[in-house]
Amino acid sequence: MMQRPPIVRETANSVGATGIFTAEQYQWKMEYKLIRPALNRSNVKEYLAVMSQMVDRLVKKWKEPCDETTKSPATASK
Repeated sequence: MMQRPPIVRETANSVGATGIFTAEQYQWKMEYKLIRPALNRSNVKEYLAVMSQMVDRLVKKWKEPCDETTKSPATASK
């Protein structure tokens, strides 16, 4: 069975993305069996709407501080 390059595992682990995304061989098979029902087409369609809302909220949350830091000093004081 193919193994992921070490850089994939190291990068994923550095941001806490462990589990099925970094698991290999036997461990991957076991984890995939557990989550497979959640990945069927109807469930994924339901997740899409929720994930879209979450992304919109995160973009708005992250955009506000960015907008404040990119204001010029003259604009910021108004």
